[in-house]
Amino acid sequence: MHGAPGSRVIVTTRDEAIARMMKTIQSHNLNCISNEDCWSLFLDHAFASRSVADADIKLKVIREKRCFAYCAILPKDYVFQKKQLVLLWMAEGLIEQGDRMEDVGEEYFQDLCSRSLFQSSSNGGFMMHDLVNDVAKVVVGDTCFRLEDELTASNKEKARHSSYIPGLVLSFKYYNITELPDSIGDLKHLRYLDLSYTDIVTLPETTTSLCNLQTLLLNGCYRLNKLPSEMQNLIKLRHLDMENTYAGMPQGIEALKSLRILSDFVVGKGNEEVGITALMNLKFLQGALRISRLDNVSNASDVRGAILLDKERIDYLVMEDGDRGVLEMMKPHGNLKNLTIWNYGGQSPASLKDLVIDSFRPARKVCAKLEWIAERFDNNTSLESIKIGCLPYLKSLPENLHMLTNLHSFRIHKCPSFVSFPQGGLPIVHLKSLKIIECEKFEVLPDNMHNLTSLQELTIKNCPSVVSFSEGGLPTTHFKELTVEDCAKLETLPDNIHNLTSLQNLTLKSCPVSFPEEGFPINLTSLCIDKVEICNPRLIGVCTGSPLSTTSVLQVDVLGRLGARNTKWPSTVLGRLTSLEKVSIKRGCPGVVSFPQDELPASLTALHIKGFEDLKYLSNRGFESLSSIEFLILDSCPKLASFPKNGLPPSLLQLCIRNCPVLQQRCEKGKGQESLEVARIPYVEFE
Repeated sequence: MHGAPGSRVIVTTRDEAIARMMKTIQSHNLNCISNEDCWSLFLDHAFASRSVADADIKLKVIREKRCFAYCAILPKDYVFQKKQLVLLWMAEGLIEQGDRMEDVGEEYFQDLCSRSLFQSSSNGGFMMHDLVNDVAKVVVGDTCFRLEDELTASNKEKARHSSYIPGLVLSFKYYNITELPDSIGDLKHLRYLDLSYTDIVTLPETTTSLCNLQTLLLNGCYRLNKLPSEMQNLIKLRHLDMENTYAGMPQGIEALKSLRILSDFVVGKGNEEVGITALMNLKFLQGALRISRLDNVSNASDVRGAILLDKERIDYLVMEDGDRGVLEMMKPHGNLKNLTIWNYGGQSPASLKDLVIDSFRPARKVCAKLEWIAERFDNNTSLESIKIGCLPYLKSLPENLHMLTNLHSFRIHKCPSFVSFPQGGLPIVHLKSLKIIECEKFEVLPDNMHNLTSLQELTIKNCPSVVSFSEGGLPTTHFKELTVEDCAKLETLPDNIHNLTSLQNLTLKSCPVSFPEEGFPINLTSLCIDKVEICNPRLIGVCTGSPLSTTSVLQVDVLGRLGARNTKWPSTVLGRLTSLEKVSIKRGCPGVVSFPQDELPASLTALHIKGFEDLKYLSNRGFESLSSIEFLILDSCPKLASFPKNGLPPSLLQLCIRNCPVLQQRCEKGKGQESLEVARIPYVEFE
């Protein structure tokens, strides 16, 4: 722990034993807070600036209290999801019946969260503090019990909720079962049935006798291949979760007019299976919906009417395997927040925030022959993110791409036919991230790159046809990270790279770029150079022009890989990096016998040297300034025979020697001249 002079650490605990264990001074036992102060604190937290008289605390608070009290049935430290708990409240009748049950349940949940009765867990769910769990048990009294608790018979007389007895709720989640008995149909009052992640193969036909069932969860039932034929009898079913389940849609699903959540709709083939038109009657669907096997729609004219236009509460939509004509007939509504499309080209809704177009799907045949997405993004000012990938025939993007004024992120990958951006370039106002990956024919960045004043990150990877950056260079204001990898024809960096004062991270890998004579920007904190020709006189000029005084990490790989045989490695470069902490130098210049030939920065804590084929000894001058070095790795230097004459720095804590046979032999105890030097280092490893 680090703190300013005079800092103190205060430890609070409810356990006296912990206080005794931590005690360095006398413990202070706090008295109970007074009733008046307690009430004042409660009012301030619960009502803020409002008075109790102004708060609507009657019926709603009573219902929220019942929902909170029900949570006493949950074990302490149990992590739950919001959707899971709301569905349980609905099944137990704790939320008033109506069309908006899910919305009301979510409101109750948010209210309880805002009062700190629920808190976020580290894995994305929610949990109750153990003291809050105790409060819930006090509130619920004897109307709820768990068999794990030690209770007398008198405690169970008033019980209404049990963690085991199936009445309204029944869960077999993660149970090792393959079938349900036919008697499941006798549970006439059952409202919630969870069979997620079981090995069940079929559901008994008697399941359709559960006339009060609201929620049926089949997520992850990979072996389930068929649903009961009379599913239309489940007239009160509101939630059907079939994510990661491969069963087709049951006949009569269009009669489930109470259905609110349908995770997946699999389009059937022919008259014997459920077709796409069955979706038309499910008018109240909301949340997320995935529609797959749209390739089973034989003709776009079979899609009569707008399938999705009236389903305005669907926020997240995934459509798979359909051609352009079919998906355009689907006509998603304009309130979508997220749209993911596999194997499709068409027009996006006006209020869409995230657009994903990708032809790759695991375990599916890639059949994308999409050459263009749309001529224009019409009237779309809400789009914030675009991801386009795995479209081998895509050649162009919409011509008005630059008019997406709210676009924050653009990524295109694995589009080998894509050549360039539209003439208008990219939107200049809010774009922060641009990534171009594995686009073999892509040649040049847009001319307006220097005008992208919000741009923070640019990544270009595996684009072998890129020759240069645009003439105007890159924006100088907020630009922080530049990554260029595997661009075999790229010979120069942006002309104004030395003026990019906000640039912090620069990565160059497998590119024949030459370094700018003006130098790099002064605020770099990380510089990675991998498989780049840097053994040339210009590198000295690079660091003469800008000392990179704040750089903390430097990686250099394949010096002189194009055949330059410079016997003097310009280690003067490193000496100027006065904040450098870690250096990795791999496959050094052929002919280098001694390394380094100049002083290294005193700030260095870790040094990795690998692949110096002709290196024979570590120089005195280079190591004598390393007062802070703690880790040293010497790897694949077959001729290396000795440490510096004055020894290794006393700060060294760990030494690793790999594939250096001559040096390793000299380090063996009692045999080599270097053995005494190795003996004083706390941790030494040979490989």
